[in-house]
Amino acid sequence: MKIQPWLLLVFITAPLAGENLPPASPGPALMAEINKIQAVDSHTHVPKVVGRGEKDLDFDALPCSGYLEPSDDPAMARPDNPLFLDAWRKLYG
Repeated sequence: MKIQPWLLLVFITAPLAGENLPPASPGPALMAEINKIQAVDSHTHVPKVVGRGEKDLDFDALPCSGYLEPSDDPAMARPDNPLFLDAWRKLYG
């Protein structure tokens, strides 16, 4: 089977054809709709790591008590985590 030279040229130059096109951008109507979107969730749902006797009541805009089961601290933030303890010693002596 003989390959036609013009077909070979098409296969070689086809990937380069799109390189000179300007980047696609959204139209003005789409951008107007996108700009109407407001942030709904701009706060954290995770309580901060607190010391003994300290409480964090400012971590969620919605009351969670009665709705969520209590959970353990994240593994990296547990007071018995060796990496946490080492970092604490390096930061605070």
